[in-house]
Amino acid sequence: MREQIKNIQINGYGWFDYKLFGYLKPVLVAQMDRLRKQYKIGVREYASSRFLSNDTVFIRIISGLRNANFEPHVDSLTMEEIEHLINKALKDCASADHWYAFEKEWD
Repeated sequence: MREQIKNIQINGYGWFDYKLFGYLKPVLVAQMDRLRKQYKIGVREYASSRFLSNDTVFIRIISGLRNANFEPHVDSLTMEEIEHLINKALKDCASADHWYAFEKEWD
């Protein structure tokens, strides 16, 4: 796996036109459901709306690729790298779900 992929921050930050990456979505979604079933929810993680949403996981992956300036190389992602990115996005979504459900102080 390329070091640049290992270091990509998957956090949902950043603006992008996800429609530009629409062709990649079916490839990612095909793996998301399988990896989501295998994912072990950790401490300070919660499986709720973000974790369960393919769109939210997809957006986090694409924003990470965009923020890392990896766009020109998206077509060269290996299956190992795709799975790595999906797992990072699932973790980020589960962490966000936990924060919103149990930690955020709602006014």
